[in-house]
Amino acid sequence: MQRAEKNIDELLENLNQDFHRLRQSGIDAELFDVIAGFEALATPAHAGEQFSGAKGLTSN
Repeated sequence: MQRAEKNIDELLENLNQDFHRLRQSGIDAELFDVIAGFEALATPAHAGEQFSGAKGLTSN
């Protein structure tokens, strides 16, 4: 009986590790997509043009 409980605990631990690893992998993929999108938007469309972050906005 004790061996069965130990096996269950080990299996549960392995499943939890797999779950957290897969969850983190998904989070990382989403974060990389956001960063890549930002970098694509921040890259100047024409040579010599620089990204200002607030095109068309003026300060009052």
